Amino acid sequence: MVKINTSEDGFTLIEIIVSILLISIILFSFFGLLVQSKKTNSSAEDTNDATYLAQIEMEKIYNLSTQNNINSISSINLDGYIKTDTTSKSCSNNEKLDFDKEYIYERIIENTHWKSVVTIRKLCGYADRSTNVIIQIIDSKNNVKAMVENVYFWKK
Repeated sequence: MVKINTSEDGFTLIEIIVSILLISIILFSFFGLLVQSKKTNSSAEDTNDATYLAQIEMEKIYNLSTQNNINSISSINLDGYIKTDTTSKSCSNNEKLDFDKEYIYERIIENTHWKSVVTIRKLCGYADRSTNVIIQIIDSKNNVKAMVENVYFWKK
């Protein structure tokens, strides 16, 4: 014959409440990790997108440097960019990283909350046709999301 368990021992209300409390604490800590992970992924994705845009703009400047003479920098037409500043100074002590002319161009990048700032500096200490090009992608809060820098030698 089969014995039937007739014990009426079970979980008390306190045991159930404690187990629900423990499960809630564990789940809330995992939810916090998930939320933080989402924020980190979103920030990394923004940085990757901004870096990609900066690289594209740098390639455009490189193409201009292979097709134009350095003397045409002042009249360069960067599609969609507006020249916002031009600085001239004399080269001092022939420092390699010093510059005598600086041109700054800006444009709002379509379908994004970023703007692109291109700075072209005609360097003093290298060949007459060298420039330092800095491209910054800036978000709506004026934080730099990505920056790419290179030195180009322009067409003779």
